[in-house]
Amino acid sequence: MEKNKMLSYAEKFLNYTARSHKFSNNTVDAYKNDIYKFLNFIENSGIKDIENVDENVALTYYKFMNETFKERSIMRNISSLRSFFNYLKRNTIYKKKNPFSNIKFRGFTARKLKYLSVQDTAKLAKTLRSDGFFESRDKSMVLFAYSTGLRASEIANAYLENLDLKKATYSCDSMGVNRTVPFSKKLVPVLKTYLNERRKLLKRVRVKRSNEKYLFLNRLGGKITRQTVYIVVQRKAEEAKLSDNVTPGTLRNSLAMHLLSSGAQEELVKNIMGYTTIVPKYTYIPSIRRTKFVFLSTHPAFKKR
Repeated sequence: MEKNKMLSYAEKFLNYTARSHKFSNNTVDAYKNDIYKFLNFIENSGIKDIENVDENVALTYYKFMNETFKERSIMRNISSLRSFFNYLKRNTIYKKKNPFSNIKFRGFTARKLKYLSVQDTAKLAKTLRSDGFFESRDKSMVLFAYSTGLRASEIANAYLENLDLKKATYSCDSMGVNRTVPFSKKLVPVLKTYLNERRKLLKRVRVKRSNEKYLFLNRLGGKITRQTVYIVVQRKAEEAKLSDNVTPGTLRNSLAMHLLSSGAQEELVKNIMGYTTIVPKYTYIPSIRRTKFVFLSTHPAFKKR
């Protein structure tokens, strides 16, 4: 197989990520950079067919990255290549086991994981208000981010039709893999308040029907951006007087840590978060036996200890 054949696979994957609107331009650019580096590496290694890439090749590349790349770059590369080979498998281009599925980066285990304590998370939730469109949207967005553990890009691209208030679940499609994410039923009335304000907004503004499918909207009734999710979370954390710079990733880490430390099954948490494995940064798990914080104590995963 010639080099241009492997490049065509990479281009198909990158075109898919760009068209899906689930990823920011920065993410697509990162995928491109990471995949092309890998293709260059295997070409220099004399590998001309994508089917000849196996776990030994992946391990060799991992060792190469440890010698030449920074920690954060290594972790991102592994994630990019794992996604790339998942795509190839789904499209029957690559028929073996994902060669990067068992590569576990351990460089971040010594670094302090950024997450909120249950007490700080409860403090954040307590300061959120529901009066008016923006306050109700921001409150539901922050609590939705924590309760589901979704990424900022997944929240920005969340579809209204994928939200099931009766079952208290959200159906998330990321990288072509669908997962159903449960959340506390205590979030349902918060979301209903926002959806009522959302309907009022759509009556006031003229909006393209294509935008109405998104769960979280801006003041003009249009789709919010990933940056908006970051801004809202950071602003609400500042209003709650939380000392650290809180991001959507902080809330995502917080949910994972809180569920694991409450005794939730690792496999269940892994599926909720959309991981192929529980990453090493969660290796230190504190103990949470009881909590009165309703968005955790009533979470389905917390209750299935």
